Amino acid sequence: MQQTQSQVTIFKSIFFEIADENGLVYDFSTKKANFQLEKEDARAKFLVNLIENYGFKEEDLRLDFEPLALEILGSVDLVAFKKEKPFLACHFLHERPSYLEVSSAKEGLFRKMKDLKVEYGVLIFNTREYFFKRENKKIIEIAPALFLR
Repeated sequence: MQQTQSQVTIFKSIFFEIADENGLVYDFSTKKANFQLEKEDARAKFLVNLIENYGFKEEDLRLDFEPLALEILGSVDLVAFKKEKPFLACHFLHERPSYLEVSSAKEGLFRKMKDLKVEYGVLIFNTREYFFKRENKKIIEIAPALFLR
C-alpha cells in the first residue's frame, strides 16, 4: 500500500514533531513550544539563584504575577517581594530574540518596574542578564556586581 504525501506528513506530525512557519517546534511530551521551554529553563535557573545566592525565600517569589490593581499591566514573569512589597521584577525571553523583541521587552520591563514601584529589574535571555535599578523616576542599567547591593 502506497501512502500519499499528505498521509506521510500527518504521520510525521503525529509521531515526530510539528514545526510552524518560523521553525518553532512543539513538544508533545510537555505540550509546549521549544521557545517556551527555553524561557522556563532560564526562569528556573534565576529563581534558584535568587534563593541560593541572594537569600530570598520561596514564599517571597511569585511566578506569572498578575497585580490586581494594574490589570492593564499584564503578568510579570517573576516578582520577588521584600517585606510584602514588590521589590524585583524579571522578564525572560527565549534564547534568540530579535533586536525588536529585546527592545520591546526592555520597555515593558521598565513600565512594569514603574507601575509596581520595584527597586530592581532584570531582563534575561540566552546567557545574558541585564540588570536595572529604579532611582527616583529614572531607570538605569547597573553592573551585575551592584545587583541587590
